[in-house]
Amino acid sequence: MTENIEDTIENINTNVPQQAPADPVVDYLSRLQFKTDLFYVLHQSQEDPNAYNQFFQTPELYVFLNMMQVLESSDPNKGTALGQKEHEAMINLCKWLAVKFATDPTWFSYIGWMFRFFTAHQHPTSYWPVKHSDRFLPKNFAIKGEPISIKQENEKMKDPSDVFKSK
Repeated sequence: MTENIEDTIENINTNVPQQAPADPVVDYLSRLQFKTDLFYVLHQSQEDPNAYNQFFQTPELYVFLNMMQVLESSDPNKGTALGQKEHEAMINLCKWLAVKFATDPTWFSYIGWMFRFFTAHQHPTSYWPVKHSDRFLPKNFAIKGEPISIKQENEKMKDPSDVFKSK
């Protein structure tokens, strides 16, 4: 590769296709079907204090449940011609992660580590502080097929210290 890093970044920022080719992982995830009582039991436990106390030992399961509820009610891709498959894939990714977290000790470790790893990098003193974009809010999600400038989106990123300012 003969380009310098600035040229490579500019090429990425200006030449990203607005409509990416079909993604086999999205295709696969969008077709998954889950035959488990986990989500029913989680919903029911919210009305049963004893069950809730047991499940609340791993509140991450409720975080996954909440993620799915927010996506179902707020994802602007839901029901659109281009975005429905993406919506279904994201819901199923959340379901798969929740099932793995709830049922497989190895994945319990992996997913718990991943949560804590991202959380640790939210602190402004992190070596790689996770930044914030308004695109991370469902009302501002990119809609499949919407033209977006990666360069402009990157310029809008906010540092953690700007996001979590005390008033």
